[in-house]
Amino acid sequence: MNRFTSDLHFNHLKILELSHRPFADLAAMHEAIVENWNRVVKLGDVTFVLGDMALGKIEDLEPIIRRLNGHIVLIKGNHDKSPRRLLEACPSLKIVVNNLHMTQYIGDKGYKVFMRHFPPSDPATWENKYGANVFLCGHVHEAWSRRGHVINV
Repeated sequence: MNRFTSDLHFNHLKILELSHRPFADLAAMHEAIVENWNRVVKLGDVTFVLGDMALGKIEDLEPIIRRLNGHIVLIKGNHDKSPRRLLEACPSLKIVVNNLHMTQYIGDKGYKVFMRHFPPSDPATWENKYGANVFLCGHVHEAWSRRGHVINV
């Protein structure tokens, strides 16, 4: 099964305050994300992370990534480090796509999905561009969840 998420912000201390995450510290946040992830994601699943997986030292990310079920496809967000360095430090990542190149994917039920970290500048006028049925994005956190065919994962 294919799954989609964004803005995990591993190792990003300030995100606890900025997004009002209910954790005492980063360790508690990391544990909750890993537990919730593994409760939903099965070993054969593919999870597309639409950017901002982590902040800080890339080397600190590998122990967390190693604990996550399934295969991870990361589409680079504004907080993610260099794709080459991420792959070197985190060999369990399947692929890292630079946000400048974006990507398209044919979904489980025949949907053509356009994915990138940033939402379109005008979600109302996006419909069916790039031959896709749906535009999946992140970046805006909890600001909004859906605007027409644009879904903030």
